[in-house]
Amino acid sequence: LLSWANSQMNGMQTSMSKVNMKHLANSVLLHLKPQYESKFINAVSEIAEDVFVYADIEMIRLVIRNIFSNAAKFTSEDGNITIKAHTENDLVWITITDNGKGLTPIELEKINSKTSFSTPGTNNEKGTGLGLILCKDFLHVNNGELVVTSEMQKGTTFAFSLPFYSGQDENVDKQKDNIRALIRSKDR
Repeated sequence: LLSWANSQMNGMQTSMSKVNMKHLANSVLLHLKPQYESKFINAVSEIAEDVFVYADIEMIRLVIRNIFSNAAKFTSEDGNITIKAHTENDLVWITITDNGKGLTPIELEKINSKTSFSTPGTNNEKGTGLGLILCKDFLHVNNGELVVTSEMQKGTTFAFSLPFYSGQDENVDKQKDNIRALIRSKDR
């Protein structure tokens, strides 16, 4: 919440760099271990060692943490959560899939429309309803997008894209233009 509030007041500042997605995902899993282990959830990262993106590591850490935390929140005891990655053209797609309770069509519509809402988890866990809005904003300024698919009582997959790290620094002006556009859209 503090990250989001700061970005809203001061505009989003990015610090783009080469990010190893396996290491980042593993650090988030380690950080959230008490949350998913308390529900006996099996959490696995299947991201290969050589998957790199060009992004702001702290923003993407927050995105993974929020999506994974939601997956744990809505997955019942003894459930499963898997993080994977695959490349497609110049993008890396990260998927976080759970076998939890799934989302209703109304909840999916709210997520896609950037409407803030909160639903209690399987153990009545609470939330603020702002996490996915923040994730979408952070992905946008990192030239990524979020796609959500879900089936009731079978689970949910959150997939997000980020630019593949090609070994060269990306165009800094493009990043600044995206940030300015996001700020202008927030001011309207």
